[in-house]
Amino acid sequence: MMLEILNRVMPLEVPHVQRNNEKLVRHYMAHSKDFPMNQQELAAEIGVDDGYLSSIISPSKDTGRYRRTLTGRDVLRFTSKGVYKVKNLGLNVNDPFEEELLRLAQIIEKDSLLQTLFKCFEQDIDPEDYLRPVLSALEKKKSQEPDITRPEKSSNSDKLE
Repeated sequence: MMLEILNRVMPLEVPHVQRNNEKLVRHYMAHSKDFPMNQQELAAEIGVDDGYLSSIISPSKDTGRYRRTLTGRDVLRFTSKGVYKVKNLGLNVNDPFEEELLRLAQIIEKDSLLQTLFKCFEQDIDPEDYLRPVLSALEKKKSQEPDITRPEKSSNSDKLE
């Protein structure tokens, strides 16, 4: 299943968030260290060629268009290296492919979660055995909460001033 998800989201083009991606990347470059990071340093950090990075974060001065369209693979590179949190990118959660990208990137950007999962696998522990009861308890608690449809009225709320 994971391979199927990767095959769907890696080539996914997301041009509608490309300008926001550029802003987030440039913010990271400006504030990532004690001194601003240049484009070559960022390209090396995320494992791409400097020209490729430029093509997805630098629009043409003439047309305002990017030479390459931002893809799911690019988003995963940025989030896995901590350049930005995917929830800040503005993906469309109503699109099933973008929602998959969002969910996958949220897992990938959480390095401590991945390391914990790897440790479980090394010890022949199935993490799902521990997560299922927690999720079940959360669902049970959620179903027991009252349905709040409107705020409580106070004695002053009925008065008009």
